[in-house]
Amino acid sequence: MKKSVVYGAISLCTTSLAAWAQNSPTPPADQSTALSTPSMFGPLALNANPYSIDAGPLLGKIYASGIVSGLGMAQDNHVPHDQNSLLDLSNAQFMIQKTDGPVQFYVQGGEYILPAVGEVYQRAGYTTDHFFGPVPIAYVKIAPTDNFSVQAGKLYTLIGTENTFDFQNANIEHGLLWNQTNDLSRGVQVNYSHGPLSGSLALTDGFYSGELNWLSGALTYTIDLNNSATVLASGNFHRDSENSLATPLTLNNSQLTQLNYSYTTGPWNFSPTLQWTHVPQDVTIGLPASASTYGAGLTAKYNINSKWNIAARAEYVDTTGNTNVAYGPGSNAYSFTLTPTFQEGIFFARPEASYVKATNTTSGNAFGKDGTATAQARVMFETGIIF
Repeated sequence: MKKSVVYGAISLCTTSLAAWAQNSPTPPADQSTALSTPSMFGPLALNANPYSIDAGPLLGKIYASGIVSGLGMAQDNHVPHDQNSLLDLSNAQFMIQKTDGPVQFYVQGGEYILPAVGEVYQRAGYTTDHFFGPVPIAYVKIAPTDNFSVQAGKLYTLIGTENTFDFQNANIEHGLLWNQTNDLSRGVQVNYSHGPLSGSLALTDGFYSGELNWLSGALTYTIDLNNSATVLASGNFHRDSENSLATPLTLNNSQLTQLNYSYTTGPWNFSPTLQWTHVPQDVTIGLPASASTYGAGLTAKYNINSKWNIAARAEYVDTTGNTNVAYGPGSNAYSFTLTPTFQEGIFFARPEASYVKATNTTSGNAFGKDGTATAQARVMFETGIIF
């Protein structure tokens, strides 16, 4: 009965939002005001003409947008506290922002999921309550010039090829490499661009520890319209004993280096990634041994037409050392994910199939009710509106 009420409410909300979006004033096609935040890896796209209001001479134009979506999932070899199948709200988020002038801001709130291949699926309500709360992103941006800015508040991470929330990515689930990176953090970030180079440097609390003890940097070189390369590095410079669902002890005390490339040719886009992470030994905070991961991934996207796209991802992660950072000390894993996507206007729908295989696992740390199964297959279907 509770599920019927919840999904009836979602359906009513989706219908109302769709009607609101259709009846909202729409600028002419040559005056599209598509927003650059949140960042979208594609193929899903933000509403090209978001709702806006004139807040007067002090604030100027304020934009409002959002997403409402739900999904279904089925999988084998689920671990304890997970399910063989489920239905869930995947997003009920709003975004409010000011995008021009020397003082800007961005606020994103609501319920969300952070699904990843090979990991327990956490429902939207649980994820929102136990990770970053109902307002995961909120910052002020000071932009005295077009190529220099400073942001402060709850920030998107600089690290990783995948964005934080599922609708921002080519696949519904995050990949194996993402499992080693942080989602978002609190702190200060400086951004600068000059010609083909753009870079950012951030002082944050890393994996949401509450301590400003992480430095992160990203440098991108845009070779031409079809090629770009990015180097990212981050790390904890002061050990921290915090350990929670949002702040895992091992990851919050790690260092990471990543190299990303993007190549576009015709309807194709290829994004290969190399990643290295290291967790130093520190018995004083509960890390009796060190560990490292070495990973590689490739995401390929194909634009079939203006409404249909398909994305495929393949990844491999190898771990060394005597501290568990995957499926047991010294374990490794590979995964494949396939996601066709349909989007017309504000409506989208996308199925997904993923498979994870782990080797050198430790009993109790892999898949299945007793943690001894070494593979997991999962299918999903997500649909909603981005308004």
